[in-house]
Amino acid sequence: MADLSREVPIRSGLYDFHKGLGVFVIGLLLWRILVLLRVWWKKYSRRTPRFSTAWWRKVTLHSLLYLFMLAVPLSGLFFSNSFKSSNVFFLGMTVPDLFSENEARVDLGRSLHFWLSYLFLTVVVLHVFQQRKVVRAIWRRWTEFLTHIRA
Repeated sequence: MADLSREVPIRSGLYDFHKGLGVFVIGLLLWRILVLLRVWWKKYSRRTPRFSTAWWRKVTLHSLLYLFMLAVPLSGLFFSNSFKSSNVFFLGMTVPDLFSENEARVDLGRSLHFWLSYLFLTVVVLHVFQQRKVVRAIWRRWTEFLTHIRA
């Protein structure tokens, strides 16, 4: 999107869709975190986990995933709000600004959003690599399903 010329008619619509999707992701993510906290509370109030190295690795990786899932859209809101006030729309409404408009922070917001996105992608790739057996099984089931549909 950033490489599109300003003369391209759909550029503004793409940015609005992108920002609205970020707001939607933040909402879904906050709901998911609340559900996970309730599940963790029920699970670990009955028994404490075995604090093994594998457990710590798994908790760290998933915590990083959730941290990036929240940090990427928030950095996008920071970038967008720093650039111009009241420019994020969701379901036909203007989303209240979380950050004040400040021209000096636009480059910081742009860099944060860019680099956090790529760090998030890296963590996702590491997670997929770690779970390659699961990914292969899902891929096998998906291809079998598609071959049955075609037949």
